Amino acid sequence: MSDIQDVLLLIGNKLLTGVLVVGYLDPERRPPYKMFIPLLETMYLKFEDKLLKCSSINQYDQLKLDVVDEVAPGPDFFPEEYGELCVGSMSDFFTGNAYSGSRVDSFVAFLDYESKLELGIVRGAEFDLGQHGLIFLDPIHVFGVLPHTCAQQRDDWIEWEKCRYEKAHAPAYGLQRVRIDLGELLKTNIEDLPREKLCGSAKQPGAKLREG
Repeated sequence: MSDIQDVLLLIGNKLLTGVLVVGYLDPERRPPYKMFIPLLETMYLKFEDKLLKCSSINQYDQLKLDVVDEVAPGPDFFPEEYGELCVGSMSDFFTGNAYSGSRVDSFVAFLDYESKLELGIVRGAEFDLGQHGLIFLDPIHVFGVLPHTCAQQRDDWIEWEKCRYEKAHAPAYGLQRVRIDLGELLKTNIEDLPREKLCGSAKQPGAKLREG
């Protein structure tokens, strides 16, 4: 299991060269072609020779970030049920420069009352690629991790989160944003980083929302 320092050292020192997703070939599809079915509970960001595993956990509630060496199926993958395991590349859709790689200028973590930044567990994550745009990962999509490349999509997600807390009558549990400049990584103490309050306070870990 990686902590956030492992994650930051990876994305701050290596170029983003790919976006990968695990899936399977539909066993019911007949020739002349086969259909690839992605399993979006986990996506991988490829940083040269290393991978950042991005998993939707806690019933699609949080995003867990781990540094790994290779792609692996999740514990719920059963070959006899799903068929042949495959890996698909989504690099050209999201990296902007898959052949030579893109530098991640900054990392933004979105946190709520159940997030644990020090362990790499966040509500959402944004990778700023400078002139090549951004990648925003939303782990609470109904099918798993949903990647976005548009700032407006990220902002819409933030507004949806605000509405969620207002509907739950839980103003004390909110959403915070922490921006980490990877160029200043060696000077950064995670605990000292300023947290921008987007709604509520997000200061009560382990508390449960009241639906209503």
